Amino acid sequence: MYGRLAESHAEVAGLCLQCYFNRPPRTHETDGSHDWMDEDAAHEVAPRMPAGAKVYQIPRAGHHLYMENPTDYNRHIIHEVLTA
Repeated sequence: MYGRLAESHAEVAGLCLQCYFNRPPRTHETDGSHDWMDEDAAHEVAPRMPAGAKVYQIPRAGHHLYMENPTDYNRHIIHEVLTA
């Protein structure tokens, strides 16, 4: 369902970022534990990203997870940035 669109986006994003950083980009997908979006789509797209992608679910949050659970969201983002 998301196949060709995801591949196109992944190809463009990968080329742009790889040229800038001289390495494949690290990508992670964050979803809320009760988001209205289909979590399966994130798992379907993740392997198609240039360097793969991590899918992470923020507990006690919906679609606007950064507002609905800022503590866990910020903890996750800080962890990802510091371990890059």
